[in-house]
Amino acid sequence: MRYLIIVLILLPNFASACFCTAPTELTDEIVKNSDIVFKGTISNIDFEGAHNRVTFKIKEMIKGKQAGNVTIEFDTFSSCAIQQEFALNEHYLISAIKKKITGSSKGELPKLYESNLCSLQKKLKDL
Repeated sequence: MRYLIIVLILLPNFASACFCTAPTELTDEIVKNSDIVFKGTISNIDFEGAHNRVTFKIKEMIKGKQAGNVTIEFDTFSSCAIQQEFALNEHYLISAIKKKITGSSKGELPKLYESNLCSLQKKLKDL
């Protein structure tokens, strides 16, 4: 019984562990597994506890149909957290997936994407 309790206590931590390495280059697999891939410039940063919401002005769309600006939510707390420091006007190559929004809500939900350690966030010198 004692071992069962230990396993049950440790299981949630094990299940939430991140089992990927941060990609450094854009690959066909990253494009395939992403909802959006683009090159863009940071125009706004909102720090919200366990997440940073970074808005990019899209310069080149590689995958997806988003135009203009896009907001990406970056995990900063879990085992898949990104240790990236973002600054205004920096250029990035980003891959992300659509954020799954839970709960009941009426009306149009904002287009929000999320990115974590398994996604590509490559800082670029220029566009």
